[in-house]
Amino acid sequence: ASIATAEKGRLTAEYQADGFISLLRDVRKAKLADWLT
Repeated sequence: ASIATAEKGRLTAEYQADGFISLLRDVRKAKLADWLT
């Protein structure tokens, strides 16, 4: 934590948010019926 900066924190948060949005898009595109059969 001693080498952490606000910029590194912002970049990490942005990276995590982008990944989460990508996951949500994949879930939205998935066909539920394919997972249940």
